Amino acid sequence: MNIYVGDVDDNAPYCSTYSYSFNVNENQGVGSAVGTINCRDADNAGVIYTLVPATVPFTVAASGSNAVISVGTSPDYESVTSYTFVVRTTDQGSLGRTTDATVIVQVLPVNEFTPTFTDTTISVAENTTPGTVVTTFAAVDADTGGHGIVSYSIQAATNGGTAFFSISNSAQVSLIKGLDYETTTQYVLTVRSTDGGGLVGTGLLTIQVTDVNDNSPVCTNAQVTLSMAENAVSTTTATGTQPVATDADSAALYGKIAYSIASGNTGNYFAISSTTGTISRSGTSGLDYEALTPPYNYYNLTIHAIDENGAGPNTATCLAKVTVTDVEEGAPVFGTTIASATGITESSAVGTLVYTPTYTHVDKWDVPVFSILSSNGNFSIDSATGKVYIASALDYETASQHVLVLVATDKNGNTGSMTLTVPVGNVNEFSPVCSPMSTIVNIDENDLTSPSFPKNVMTFSCSDGDAGTTLLYSVTKVNGTAGSTGYQFISNILRTTAALNYETAINAILEITISDQGPGTANILTVTVTVSVNPVNEYTPAFTASTLTPAAVAENVAVGTTVASLVATDSDQGSTHATLKYAILSGNSKGFFTLAESTGVVTTAKSLDYEDATQYLLTVSVTDGPGLSSTATLTINLSDVNDNSPVFTYSTYSVTVDENAGTGSVLLSFAGKVSDADGSSPNKDVTLSLVTTGTPFQLVSNQLELTTGGTLNAATNPSYSLVIRATDGAAAPATQTTDAQVIVRVIAVNTATPTFSGTSTVSAAEDTTVGTLICIVNASDADSGLNGKITYSIATGNTDSDFTIDANNGNIRLNNALDFDSGTKIYYLGIQAIDSGSPAKSSTWTLTVSVTDVNDNAPIWWANNTYSISISEAVTTPSNIYQSLVSDPDTGAGGTITYSLLSQTGTAPDGVSALFAVDTVGAIRVVAQPDREFMSTYYVNVQACDGGSPSLCSQRLFTIYITDTNDNTPDFGLCPKEISVSEAATNPTIISTITASDADTGANGNIALYSLTSADGGASSPTGFFTVSTAGVISTAGALDRESKSVYQFYINAEDSGSPTRRTGSCLLNITITDVNDNAPVVTGQPIITSVSEAATGGTIFYTIVSTDADIGANAILAYQIIAFTPANNFSVNNNGQLSVFASNMLDRERNAAYNLTLRVRDMGTPSQSTTFTVSINILDVNDNTPSFGATSISRSVDENSAVDTAVGAVVAATDPDLGENASLTYQIASILVPTSGGDYFKIDALTGQVKVKVASLDREVRDTYILRLTAQDNGSPALTGTTTLTITIADVNDNDPVFTSTYTSGVSVDENSVAGTAVTTFTATDADLGANAAVTYSIDTSRLNGTLVDTYFQVGASTGALTVKTAIDRETYSMLQFYIIAQDGGSPSRTTSASVNIYINDVNDHTPIFNPSFYNTEMCYNENRTAITLATLKATDADATGNTITYGWGSSSSNFVVNTATGAVTPAYGQTTTKNTKYVQYPTATDSGSPQRTATATIRIDTYDPTEVAVCITYTLSEANFLTSQTSIESALSSTLQFKYATVKCKTWRYTVSSSTEIKACHYCVQDNSTDSASNLANAKSFVTQSELLTFWRLDSAGTPTAMLQSSSFSSYPITKVEGYTDSTSSTSTPWYQTPWGIAIIVLSSVLGASLLGVGIGALANYLCNKSPKVPVTKSTPKVPPKAKNHPPAQPRARPNENKNVYRDRNVWRGTPDFGRSFQNSPGELQRTGISPNSSRVPTPVS
Repeated sequence: MNIYVGDVDDNAPYCSTYSYSFNVNENQGVGSAVGTINCRDADNAGVIYTLVPATVPFTVAASGSNAVISVGTSPDYESVTSYTFVVRTTDQGSLGRTTDATVIVQVLPVNEFTPTFTDTTISVAENTTPGTVVTTFAAVDADTGGHGIVSYSIQAATNGGTAFFSISNSAQVSLIKGLDYETTTQYVLTVRSTDGGGLVGTGLLTIQVTDVNDNSPVCTNAQVTLSMAENAVSTTTATGTQPVATDADSAALYGKIAYSIASGNTGNYFAISSTTGTISRSGTSGLDYEALTPPYNYYNLTIHAIDENGAGPNTATCLAKVTVTDVEEGAPVFGTTIASATGITESSAVGTLVYTPTYTHVDKWDVPVFSILSSNGNFSIDSATGKVYIASALDYETASQHVLVLVATDKNGNTGSMTLTVPVGNVNEFSPVCSPMSTIVNIDENDLTSPSFPKNVMTFSCSDGDAGTTLLYSVTKVNGTAGSTGYQFISNILRTTAALNYETAINAILEITISDQGPGTANILTVTVTVSVNPVNEYTPAFTASTLTPAAVAENVAVGTTVASLVATDSDQGSTHATLKYAILSGNSKGFFTLAESTGVVTTAKSLDYEDATQYLLTVSVTDGPGLSSTATLTINLSDVNDNSPVFTYSTYSVTVDENAGTGSVLLSFAGKVSDADGSSPNKDVTLSLVTTGTPFQLVSNQLELTTGGTLNAATNPSYSLVIRATDGAAAPATQTTDAQVIVRVIAVNTATPTFSGTSTVSAAEDTTVGTLICIVNASDADSGLNGKITYSIATGNTDSDFTIDANNGNIRLNNALDFDSGTKIYYLGIQAIDSGSPAKSSTWTLTVSVTDVNDNAPIWWANNTYSISISEAVTTPSNIYQSLVSDPDTGAGGTITYSLLSQTGTAPDGVSALFAVDTVGAIRVVAQPDREFMSTYYVNVQACDGGSPSLCSQRLFTIYITDTNDNTPDFGLCPKEISVSEAATNPTIISTITASDADTGANGNIALYSLTSADGGASSPTGFFTVSTAGVISTAGALDRESKSVYQFYINAEDSGSPTRRTGSCLLNITITDVNDNAPVVTGQPIITSVSEAATGGTIFYTIVSTDADIGANAILAYQIIAFTPANNFSVNNNGQLSVFASNMLDRERNAAYNLTLRVRDMGTPSQSTTFTVSINILDVNDNTPSFGATSISRSVDENSAVDTAVGAVVAATDPDLGENASLTYQIASILVPTSGGDYFKIDALTGQVKVKVASLDREVRDTYILRLTAQDNGSPALTGTTTLTITIADVNDNDPVFTSTYTSGVSVDENSVAGTAVTTFTATDADLGANAAVTYSIDTSRLNGTLVDTYFQVGASTGALTVKTAIDRETYSMLQFYIIAQDGGSPSRTTSASVNIYINDVNDHTPIFNPSFYNTEMCYNENRTAITLATLKATDADATGNTITYGWGSSSSNFVVNTATGAVTPAYGQTTTKNTKYVQYPTATDSGSPQRTATATIRIDTYDPTEVAVCITYTLSEANFLTSQTSIESALSSTLQFKYATVKCKTWRYTVSSSTEIKACHYCVQDNSTDSASNLANAKSFVTQSELLTFWRLDSAGTPTAMLQSSSFSSYPITKVEGYTDSTSSTSTPWYQTPWGIAIIVLSSVLGASLLGVGIGALANYLCNKSPKVPVTKSTPKVPPKAKNHPPAQPRARPNENKNVYRDRNVWRGTPDFGRSFQNSPGELQRTGISPNSSRVPTPVS
């Protein structure tokens, strides 16, 4: 049974609590829940909820059994901060019961508004006191409730404004450091405002600094130095550094300076510009340098520089020293302009006073310097007084008077002058003098009828040193007999009066006297003349008959063998007439014999040949010196000698033979191929033999046969080189042999079949590319040549032509694509090999080719793989984070999968290592600890590859995200932090805001709080001084004092909000307390007393003031100023406290002995602090009085030769008015006025002034007067000196040796062969003494050094000193004789002296140049166009010592060849026209440079050849350098290959070209024998080995293969690769002459001019055409030969090296036809380098 109880409204609603409190953000969204209340009714009728009042911005609604209060409209904290209302619960019963619950909703503020500034500009005076609030710069923020503005800071400032301004949290901007308008005029502050919610706003505050007058003017230079000329006109600017002051204030007002002269402008001569400070000349006249007394010729001006354009109050004092400079107002003026000295003769003593001038000078302080203009050395002048003295001995005969120009020069170079005439009185003192004193005159004999009778013997040239003397000449003796028989004088000419006869007397010795005829007793000089009579040549020389007997000579005698000795006689006497010379006049045209010119010995000059000539008839001559001669015939008969070798027709023979030839096959017959030139048996009988052994050949009779058939094999031995020897029948050792070479080439025969080798099975994958090489088939053939050359082909099995084969090398390649599944899987290819023989031979071989299968499916990634993965940065490592899923449908290895990490972005936190890895089964692993802060996302590319071949792969990209953990500490960035605050800062003052950051995210990265802790062990505590807010704002909290503590050190700490643990970071913070000027300077060491010398110069620092200031920076920078002084201000002080003298010459102890200064020292702070103090200065004395001797000149005397320390007269004393050391004197000889040099014979006692003899060598004869300048110097500092002139006269003593007036070690010479009596030189000696002591006699010193030898050849006149020849001397015996000549005076005891004499014997040209050799033999290409090549170098010598310079030339002109006159180099002439195969003979001459010249003649033979006929070009594997060094050896080796045929053959190099760095091509030619090397064979033709013959010996085939000759051991060092004949490329390519313009011109000309001119025209033009056309090809780079100048052939340059290192070679690589247009190489005898003997090894000849 169910019983239902009915409900009635018997319960009122109830709440779990009746008071609720909720918070809501002011910007919370409409409809968002605020809170829930729990009110209900026990009845079942239900309830409804309402708000009372309903105006609140909330709503209420039922939610289940509760009521939810929600936002109706968004609340605004700034309008209402809280709401209180009732939530009424009403049931729905019949009674409508209610219950109220009170709800309080607190509106929470939200930071909605950012602080906002209005940019502002203010002005602040520069002298505003630090600490002053200059403005309030506030921002506006509409938020309240803690979100309003909480702090201000200066975020940035221009011009370092953060050091000058601060802002408090109340927005007050304060000045924290003194401003300076002069430094900075504006600051722009970026002010930051932060509200309580952390929003930040910024604004710009511009602060304009205004100027105040806070700087005094400052002189740039405390003292300046200027100069002003005394004649400067008004407004003239003084020269030098002008006073300049500067003021740091603004120039427009406070810094504008006005200048004025405060004092020192005595006479008002100077003006100053008030605006610039420039000092100039005023309009006041009277400035005069002479009115001032040097050195005080200046004015000290005190300059005031006042700011505010003179209004002040600040003033700077500058000092200006203006020196008045002298202006030249007139030159010095002598008292007279013309004067004449008296009483001077040529015997007046040196040092004699000649003249004392007087003068005036308008510039009284400018003392002139005196000098003699263009002095001749006879006089000297005192530069200080102008007194003129005799400086060297006078000579009336030299000059009877002297005109001197005396010059007085002032300091500006202005001069005054006067003319002083000094007449010189004459003294008679000289005897006549003749030069030479003895002489020899050579005169040809004659008779009374001779046209030359009487004869003039000689003209005398004598003189007398005295003026106005007439000399009288007389012959006093002839051959010792008194009288003048046979001779007389006409004036000074000596003549004969009788005929001269050599047979009667060969000479006469004459004594000649010369008298000066007074006045008084005449002085007479005697000289000797030797008249030598020359003979005349009368007799002809004649041969002695016995010496002309016929001579018998064997043809093989050695060169130089004596054949005959000729003798001739001459009845004449003497070295000239009786000296004979021999010569061959004819019969020796080939130069086989030489005849010694002086001895008459005939010798062989060349090898003789009986076959050439059996007898020679020589016409010989003999000639005496003057040229008389006679001739005779000398017969020379030759006897025969056996001297010929057997000769083959060819040196090399070439034959062929089949390799299957039979026994006895004849290869070659020598019948008629060998002979001997000898004329009789057994010498001409020839026997042949086979020299080469070990070959299958033999020589039977004269035939070469095969010994055994079937033994030849062309493949193993393709050729044989055999030597056949021909031997004549002469008995040993005269037997002679000749070898020939036989080259046997074996011809191959086809005998072998091709044979295969190698693998027969290969495989190919089905995907093999078409064209791929499958296999190489190899077959061989034992035959050689074409018989062994194999060709391949595929004969069978090549289905669909899937393969191809290379016929030459057997390479088999794929021709079509393969398919394993549908195509052929195995191929059987039949390969055929066939040789090229005749008939051909072949063989066949089978090759099996198998086709293989390949892999073709890649791995597949499953669809359910996840490619985005997240892991924590704290993940455990290493660990797997994902497993890849992949499959492959292939089987076997192709279905086996291997995984790998293909790539990944980024790295592990170390920046290097990989963060992830993939193993082979596909697991992705983290292998290093990740760091989200380093990188939060990675991309990993995983690859899966199968095991097929080739392997196939696929990839997938995975994205891996790293999640955060709290693993980072707050970081302040760069530490330590540096901030500063003024010690005058008010509290609280915000100093700075320092924040940290945290690399984590969310709460882990949020900074919760900041704190300060001590960082210096407690020395710095923030308590009472600094605070830090939760936002990191640091502010002052107490009074600061920089002098007590200038730096605080803290750690600023930041703590994050992370979990599970918080992290704290720290940073060192240094707070520097900045200074304010609160201390005055302190001067130490007071009272200050110092001293300075009265001579101190301007700027001299004599004391340094020491001051200190407890402040720092500008507040401690000190400046000093003198503010008062007595008795005068002659000093200055700089900002370093250094006291110095203001200007030079301002101090004078005698005027002011002491000074007192008052100074002020101030700092540079604002406002400035200062201290005043005094300095006392005492002036120290200096030496300023000059010592005086009392007179300007003093005289004393002393004997010559006086001993050292002998007193010279009385003491010379001086006085000095100074006291102490300044009056203590020291004496000195300052200078020697006379003589001007070499007069240092005296000394002076430094303390007493006594003059003494210094050197015991006073010599009156040298000098009898000395004039000294003496000085007396005090001991002051600086020392002062007084001067006087001391004249010392020397008394005479006899004490002199004779002295030679000249030296005779050079310049004395005589010709060799000079006759007796020939004058050589005259010795002259003088003696400074008088009378007999000065009389000198001469003699040869025979006691030493060649004296006895010299006395044999020479004699000397005892009284005259004349040296003459006694006996003729030969220079070839003595080129120089050295001896001593003695001069002895007449004193008792006598004095002597000697002089060394060198007599040089002069060479006479008496030798003729000699050629060595006298015959030259060479060759030349006939069309050679290179003029600088050297064909031969002539060499001649001359035995003379002088005049031996050789000049070379042609005996007759040559148009084809040129000889260098200096070097003897013979070269082709420009445009030479030689023809081929022609002999050219020239006769060069060598002429010496003597007088008369002598000339010798030689012979040169030049044979021309055509290289296309004789030259063969060989290619060597050699570098150019190795070829050049081996050239001679190569030529010798080439010659040796031909000597079996040509015994004396000589091969030479014509030219070469460089093909590469290792290849040279050289062209050679060969001369058959050396017979033309002898002049005796000049008539013989020169034979060249032909090109075809050389190719026979040297070239094996047309391809240029060298023969065995050129591959022998002789050529092992220079391998040869090719041999070819030289061909001229122009011969086949040049245009026929008749087709050229010149040829056409010839044809036209011949038709016009007619038959009479045809030959002439054609000949001329053809000759020009031939010369114009190039004979060798010219490369593009070859310069063209210039056209031949009309009538003026170009001068031939001397052959010289050029820049190509003396090497001639082609620049272009050889390409077939050789091109030798520019490069060549020569051989001995052809093209010879300058200075190299023709017989030496050939070297390259350079061209220009």
